[in-house]
Amino acid sequence: MHETSQTRSLSVFTSNGADPHMWLPVSELMRVTSVLDANQVSYSLDEEALSIDGKPEVIYLQFGPRTDAAKVQRLLDSTF
Repeated sequence: MHETSQTRSLSVFTSNGADPHMWLPVSELMRVTSVLDANQVSYSLDEEALSIDGKPEVIYLQFGPRTDAAKVQRLLDSTF
């Protein structure tokens, strides 16, 4: 399963049994991780951010294996 939307600025993805994950703009990192922490959502971040073709930096965020991706997406949608 791969979930995305043209209207969402923050999207949680799932595919072929992989843990839920997202590419997060570094500019949103503190806001998003604060919301995730406040709601006790388990996640890990890559150590390095990437910028491709001069676009703003993004960082890979992976959620825990038991994370309900739809619930996290609703949380992000209701907050941002």
